[in-house]
Amino acid sequence: MKARLKQIILSTGNILEHLGLALMIGGMLALGAFTAPAVFHNFPADEAGRVMTMIFRRYDAVLTVSLVFIILGEASRLFITGFARKWLFTLRYGVAILLIVLSTLSLTMINPQLEAYQKTGVRRFVGEEGKDFDQLHKQSENLYKSNLALGVTLLILISL
Repeated sequence: MKARLKQIILSTGNILEHLGLALMIGGMLALGAFTAPAVFHNFPADEAGRVMTMIFRRYDAVLTVSLVFIILGEASRLFITGFARKWLFTLRYGVAILLIVLSTLSLTMINPQLEAYQKTGVRRFVGEEGKDFDQLHKQSENLYKSNLALGVTLLILISL
């Protein structure tokens, strides 16, 4: 493969991956650190929950695109550079795979369950379902924090 084509593929992959990570990290910070606290502080819990459910549903679409960009970026790097700098390759791909798996878990299992609880009127801390809802909400928060840390770590690793 010609050197110019390799460079184009690698550069495109890098741009996509950086964009994917920027969307992911920025969205997580904007929603988790700023939006959710402001909404829950200024609105009744039921109303705030409905609003945040709508916001997170839209963010899930952004997160899905972000994951596709990250996968394309890593795939282009693997295609062009192979296993260059093996220790970095191993670490970077381990972080990327963990980020993709945890994000997919959040997108496909946890978020739909949280939305179902919210839609059926289950309230956190009220009754047995409320306890389950609260437990799932805590898992979701911990997943988002883990994904944020993994995203920042991956951003650093792809810059090395």
